[in-house]
Amino acid sequence: MSSPTFSILLKIFPPKGFAFYKAKDAEEMEFLGYPIDVWPVDPDLAGDQAAYLKVRGIPRAHAQDVFENLKTCLRIAAVGMGFGVQPKQGDLNFVEGELVDGGQPIAFEGEKAPGILDGSVMHVNGFDGRNLLHCLNEASGSPAFENREAGARLDLALEIYESVEFEATANARFVSLTSIVEILAEPRKRPQACLDVIDRAMAEMDRLVATSDGETKEALNRMRDSASMNWKNESINSSVKRLAIEASEAAGDEDPRAFGREATRLYGIRSKLVHRGESVSEGDLSAMRKLVNRLLKHAVGL
Repeated sequence: MSSPTFSILLKIFPPKGFAFYKAKDAEEMEFLGYPIDVWPVDPDLAGDQAAYLKVRGIPRAHAQDVFENLKTCLRIAAVGMGFGVQPKQGDLNFVEGELVDGGQPIAFEGEKAPGILDGSVMHVNGFDGRNLLHCLNEASGSPAFENREAGARLDLALEIYESVEFEATANARFVSLTSIVEILAEPRKRPQACLDVIDRAMAEMDRLVATSDGETKEALNRMRDSASMNWKNESINSSVKRLAIEASEAAGDEDPRAFGREATRLYGIRSKLVHRGESVSEGDLSAMRKLVNRLLKHAVGL
């Protein structure tokens, strides 16, 4: 007698203006070898544009791992879709009975979903929304998923990207996007010739510190500390430009250096926003979205 299998239901929320729909007679798809489907929620009853992801045929012992991998791949899939979705937070709950709280991530025996108590009605009519499932499959085969235990910085960037479109204003979305650029753009060491010049400058500062006192000595010490921490690595602007050029080259663009210049221009808008309070334009926000999406695709291997 074969062991019973379980299904997982995870409620997900797209940003305002987005919705998931399931086409009639859609081909069956899989996630990590298990059948997966998306079930939109009736917005007239639920008051939102949520949907359920349903993965079925899972041995109970593997359900928790599948649940965690599904959430990880949702973050990576956001890069393929061009926007993030937010899964319902909470631990996976194994449930029994005919009526359950569908507002929480649940696992239940078999494939027939129990009654849901969150006011939602699942339906199967509408437009084709399989793009999410295709992107989930793409994410599950990406280098970022295969190396998910070693990519803390990338995981943080994906976490922020997943939430960008849920920010209330264009300015807030722009700041979130620039923070992703900063996370991805790790400054590298400057060329050795530059390091030699910096070392000579620091040696001269050491000599002056030894013969100075008062405010001059304090200022020299602060300058030396700044030199040791910041001068030997490239600037954040240089890092952003280099990262953009690398991503553009990998994508086969005609003029990667132009893309690098555009990246530094967009990153420079952050200073005007943060330090001068100058709001960003919709055009610059759209361009920053495209930049970050290109950088993340390069980073996750899509």
